[in-house]
Amino acid sequence: RIYHKAVRQRHVLLSGCRDYETSADAVFDGRPNGALTKALVEVLRARTDSTWAQASSAIGTFLHEREYEQHPVLSGPGAMCSRIVFGGSEEA
Repeated sequence: RIYHKAVRQRHVLLSGCRDYETSADAVFDGRPNGALTKALVEVLRARTDSTWAQASSAIGTFLHEREYEQHPVLSGPGAMCSRIVFGGSEEA
């Protein structure tokens, strides 16, 4: 028998792309970066109080506007996705 114990998830996962896509490497300002990393940094610079859900949406827009063919994926419980990025347990 396999028993499944309910576990309270306390994390989010922000992936650079969907399962069938490839996360792009790129050069920004003469420096190599992952496109997701660059987008995340720019999004958080623009709005430091973003929730994970807001940041994920803004990252998708950033990538789309620059014609990257990847779509970030945010996974996790709704309560965690509503928390401020790197902001501890506060909810927006």
